[in-house]
Amino acid sequence: MIKRFWLASRASPLRRALSRTALLTGAGYGIGIWRDAALTSTLGGTRSLDIFFAALAPALLWGTEMANLAYLSVLPQLVRSRSSQMLARTRSLLILTAAGGMITLAAIGLFFPKLIAPGFSEPAEQRALALSMGAMALLIPMLTLAGLVRARHETMGHFAFWATFSASRSLGVITVVFLLSRTDSPLLPTGGMLLGVAIWLAVGMRRLPNLRPQVGAPASNQTPTVQLLLGPLFISMVIAQVTGFADVNAASRLGVGGVQIYTLAVNLLVVPQGLVGGVIASVFYPRFAQYASVSDHVASSRSLRQASILTVVGLLPAVAAFVSPFGLRIAEFLYRLPPELLKATADCAAAVAIGQIGFALLFLGRQFLVAHNRPWAVVTSVLLFMVLKLVGNELLAPRLGLPGLALASSLASVVALAALVHPLRRATRGAESARAV
Repeated sequence: MIKRFWLASRASPLRRALSRTALLTGAGYGIGIWRDAALTSTLGGTRSLDIFFAALAPALLWGTEMANLAYLSVLPQLVRSRSSQMLARTRSLLILTAAGGMITLAAIGLFFPKLIAPGFSEPAEQRALALSMGAMALLIPMLTLAGLVRARHETMGHFAFWATFSASRSLGVITVVFLLSRTDSPLLPTGGMLLGVAIWLAVGMRRLPNLRPQVGAPASNQTPTVQLLLGPLFISMVIAQVTGFADVNAASRLGVGGVQIYTLAVNLLVVPQGLVGGVIASVFYPRFAQYASVSDHVASSRSLRQASILTVVGLLPAVAAFVSPFGLRIAEFLYRLPPELLKATADCAAAVAIGQIGFALLFLGRQFLVAHNRPWAVVTSVLLFMVLKLVGNELLAPRLGLPGLALASSLASVVALAALVHPLRRATRGAESARAV
């Protein structure tokens, strides 16, 4: 089916969009690996790198979730009406929410650093974490605005903006680290991260496409309104934050290097996940929204199948590579770490790899449900993932260490995906009825 689909779509806009977005995304994640290699060569095995990743993880997760909140809720409305004027209040609400998140995260870092990383017990470590988190909190409003910019770009079929996010933030870190490589401080890569994101966002805003009105596309009751989506998607975002905090908390309690090992392992799988799952989700989400807006259940169901098959086939080689001994060779090639830290990173990466297909399909299914105005099924899925993840952390981390945290994520992804099958079948039931007729 994959071969038939790819040959049939050789000159199609879908194939061009997938190819170009994959190229940009792949380059970005390649630069991200270069960034991690640069960091491990200068700060590897030190508390400074632990502090940087501990501050980055909640801020980047919070900011990315806010970006997704803006993107997922606004794009279907733009696809239907091609008008951004009616979304002015929504933009204001999202930016105010992001500002509140920024203040909250900075306050947590300042007053309750042990909630983030209880393993950082020294006062100097806690001060460095508070400063880094205060600076990293700026990512939340920046990425929220980026989500709105992304929705407008991708409504018109322009996918380059979000595809270059990873490259931009990584290049900022690399530039600053190389310029000031003798400075052993977590604020060094933090400043580079913020600089790269700020430049990327400014360029994206300067190149906003004009929204051409959609002609002849009837509105559908299945097309979600921003107001109906914001509430449940915001709840999903908050639940995801709890999950992200739990991972950093647990990793910091497993000794010096715990946070960086876990983060580096996850980052290894971010490359195939973003290159395959992220690209496919980005290109297909506007299609899901378009088909939902005109109640074309058959085309919508077919697109979900195509996206799912492409995701599975695309991720299988990466999963096979990282669960095999070749995963250790990849870690040795990329990171300059002591042998014991390399072994731990490879073991973590293998545990993360087990759940990569489930995680990618889970995100794809959530997008499909949002496009079909079923956001509460997404909330249930995210809540189930969080519960399974927290329980898995407590059961597996004491027995397996850092790989236990990664394995808990993989198992939670698979189970949450299984629970999403029924809502997806209900969302595509119209397609089955259409075939029967």
